[in-house]
Amino acid sequence: MWGAVYIAVYEINFATKLQLLILVIYNQQRKFKNNPEYDSIKFKQILEQNKPKLIGFFDELVAALAGTSYREIDILSNTELTVSSKTVLRYKQQIIEDHFKKISKYFNENIRYFI
Repeated sequence: MWGAVYIAVYEINFATKLQLLILVIYNQQRKFKNNPEYDSIKFKQILEQNKPKLIGFFDELVAALAGTSYREIDILSNTELTVSSKTVLRYKQQIIEDHFKKISKYFNENIRYFI
C-alpha cells in the first residue's frame, strides 16, 4: 500500500512534464536566443539534458501524436511548442532506420547460427 502512495506522490504527471517542456523551449528560444530545433533527435536531447525529469517524455508525446492528424499537430506547433508534423515524421523515420541498422548488425554478427 505505501508503495502505491509513494509512487503517486513522486510520479510526475503529464501536465507537469508539459510545463517543464515549455520552460525548456522558452529558455532555449527566448532567454538564450537559440533558433527552434526541428531535428527530433536533437530536440529530444535538449529536453532531456536540460530537465532530466523529461527523459522519455518526447517518446510519450510522439506515441500520443501518432494517431493525431497533421492539422492537429500543426495547431500544437502554432502554440509555440516547436512540434510539427515534419518533426514527428522525421522521428518516425529515424526509428525505422535505427531498427533496420540494429537488425542488420544482429544478423551480420550471428550469421553463423543461421547457416
